[in-house]
Amino acid sequence: MKKQATSFLGINQNKKPLIKCPVGASTTASSICKLCSSPFGLLTQKRVCSACHNLFCGTCCWRYLLLPASSATTTSATTTSSSAAAPMQPHTATLVCESCYKQHNAIDFSKHFDEFGQDHTVTMVMLHGALSGRGIFNLYQVPAWSPYFHILNTDLPAHGSRLGEPLTLKTAVDCVAELIRNHAHNSKAIVFGYSMGGYVALGFAKRYPELCHGLIVGGASSDMSGTAASFMLGSISAVYSILPESLLWKLIPMSFSHIPADILDNGILRCGVDYKLWPQFTNFMHELLAEGYVNLLRGISCPVLFVNGSKDTQTHGPEFSKAAPHGQLVVIPNATHLLCLEPCNRELLHSALITFCVEQGWIPPTHSTTTASTTKSTELAKETNSS
Repeated sequence: MKKQATSFLGINQNKKPLIKCPVGASTTASSICKLCSSPFGLLTQKRVCSACHNLFCGTCCWRYLLLPASSATTTSATTTSSSAAAPMQPHTATLVCESCYKQHNAIDFSKHFDEFGQDHTVTMVMLHGALSGRGIFNLYQVPAWSPYFHILNTDLPAHGSRLGEPLTLKTAVDCVAELIRNHAHNSKAIVFGYSMGGYVALGFAKRYPELCHGLIVGGASSDMSGTAASFMLGSISAVYSILPESLLWKLIPMSFSHIPADILDNGILRCGVDYKLWPQFTNFMHELLAEGYVNLLRGISCPVLFVNGSKDTQTHGPEFSKAAPHGQLVVIPNATHLLCLEPCNRELLHSALITFCVEQGWIPPTHSTTTASTTKSTELAKETNSS
């Protein structure tokens, strides 16, 4: 059977839409929701999908997505409505229905993970942060790391292609365990987790030590079990529930203003962000740290590399690395919580990760000295940690 080609963007080049939403002839022709058939009125908000131009109620059409230029051009040309969407501008995510969200998303919704570098001996599983999905790694980390590892880049429950699945400590770690048992070489893997993905990695390593070579945990070494942290998580949840989705999406380009446009567009806006997931993330963190982070980390027997940005709010890096029996800490100078996306800092993350994996014997030593810049970046990261 012919193998389907997959790009680093996570898009199956031969895929067919899971659900094709027909293009509406007129956005004013219908008096009921296209999906649930609820009649429009004073209590039922009328919304127009910017991709198919059909009418939906607010319950069935609330997601935002940066549409590819081809879909924007095609749909606007096939509708006679005066309210047809203009060609998409950079960094402009627009309202879409559930079907079009999946059809035009940059990730392939027909599968839960992307696989690269199958010829390499050691498997690395990649776990994304809260509210996003696996697409966030596909522009830089996957191309940079697939020459060294067999990569399994997966969506976590409730995120990306796993929309609708509940996010709990059990569902998250079991999702990773199932992936490794069924698809990792020798049913064992290095796990890289960023932000929420880092916390999932910690919970996974404690629950399934037999499936884990070791962990690289980025931006996930803050004690979220205290009163101050609980207040912060609750406050963010309240803000996300009060502000309209349209406003939250307008704030994304401002919040990510220092991130390159290609990363912002293809890693975030083209893959979707679900602010409604924040309460589930909060409950997950309370579950994970119910017994305190010290007890969690003491139960992890594998090597763990914590990588934090010096300008991140993750303030317990030294405590986390000391609590883990085989923990190490690297601090990336001038990096924020978005170190995976920041051009110069993601190079330092790459260097720290490769060096750590060589030291553990997971990949050959030649990988640690591929370029002079890589060696220099690694030394800089280590010097920052030792100081």
